Amino acid sequence: QKGELPAELGKLDGIEIPEVTDADENGIADDTDAQRADAEKAVEAAKKADENAKTALAEAIKDGLITPTEKAELEKLQQAAEDKKAEATTKVEALPDDQKGELPAEL
Repeated sequence: QKGELPAELGKLDGIEIPEVTDADENGIADDTDAQRADAEKAVEAAKKADENAKTALAEAIKDGLITPTEKAELEKLQQAAEDKKAEATTKVEALPDDQKGELPAEL
């Protein structure tokens, strides 16, 4: 009486449940969320480094003179700002276009 029923049941192997890729259910893959957060941090770091360089320059030129020590410090701060901007630019450019938002303009 069983006939083909056991064979038919053997063909039913269910489904494979995929891993969660949007844990916060915001419609954006978690890896993209993390990538954007990393880019945002890099942009903030670049902005801070730029502000540090500008503040140091304003302090250094107050007396109308630039000492070798001040020049060296300004060069170091300028290089740090350039490095942070380059790092942030790379991270922002790696984002999907729909995730970049205003980040390119902030650089």
